[in-house]
Amino acid sequence: MYAADRGRPQGSYQNNWLHCVLPEELVDDQALRGVIRVSHSFAGDTDITLQMEVENLQDGDLVSVTVNGRVVESLRQGVENRITGSLAAEAVQPGANEAVIRLVKRSVVSAEPRTVTALELHVTQR
Repeated sequence: MYAADRGRPQGSYQNNWLHCVLPEELVDDQALRGVIRVSHSFAGDTDITLQMEVENLQDGDLVSVTVNGRVVESLRQGVENRITGSLAAEAVQPGANEAVIRLVKRSVVSAEPRTVTALELHVTQR
């Protein structure tokens, strides 16, 4: 797992909090940029899943994500405010990878802010 820097020291993020970019509120149709640092290059026999946690996420919200300019495919909302999607192995490079997140459409169900609290790449070799 590779994660964007988070603002709260935790077991899985114990070294990333000094230069945190998250949590951050999603503002309607404005870009939120985060960097995920990766230590490897990946071949086509690798499955990469982007996982993102967004507080106050609603069923009617529409979020778009790109990594290094490539669209994260099949974004879907899961349990506990999680959004997941697929990314081609070629889209991820060693070093800094820029993720751009947009709240394209906000559900009218809630006026509460949508806050990104986690942004991760999960890598599985086949």
